[in-house]
Amino acid sequence: MKYIKILVPIVAVLVIAESVVLLSSIEKRAKITTDLSQIVLTPKQTPVASTPIEEEVDFEVVLGTEQVQMQVGKLSKVEVNLLAKKTRSLDSLNLYVKYDPKVFNITNLTFDSRLPKPTFSKVSTAKGMIVVNYLISETAGMKISEGDSLSLVKFDATPKMAGDYSFEISSGNEANESVTMFVENATVKALPFLGNKLTVNVTK
Repeated sequence: MKYIKILVPIVAVLVIAESVVLLSSIEKRAKITTDLSQIVLTPKQTPVASTPIEEEVDFEVVLGTEQVQMQVGKLSKVEVNLLAKKTRSLDSLNLYVKYDPKVFNITNLTFDSRLPKPTFSKVSTAKGMIVVNYLISETAGMKISEGDSLSLVKFDATPKMAGDYSFEISSGNEANESVTMFVENATVKALPFLGNKLTVNVTK
């Protein structure tokens, strides 16, 4: 009986001690689970993209006319000039000028005598596009020096209705067609250029 009386308190102490250890372990696990949940649910900081530096252009393609005010039924001359910002040798020049065929009749395409004869030139009323393609046959390409100015095309525009309308250098459509391009001889890469939009006012 004496041994039983001694053992009962010892067993009780051991049970209490184990309970304390178990509770402590459960609390730790709960804390870890909570901490992990907080880590998982905390959103990551969105990285800020740096603003790209604007690429320096090799050419400027400038649409111009003798007068920005035109008259319905009267012919006006429009010209597309290439201004070289750097010295480059070209394999080909592909020019596309957008216009509204419902508003303008385009005729009489003429070209700079310093350029080779265009391999293709057309006024597409279906697409509303003036197309001029030059292909350079020389192995070294055609050298255009910094500061040079060439007339890629001149044409006559006769407006059919009054309003404000534009001619624009085409950079291509969704299908990547009708892309104005200047291809370098050495790298066969399209060189960067800057093109403008010419807006004219047509009166009756």
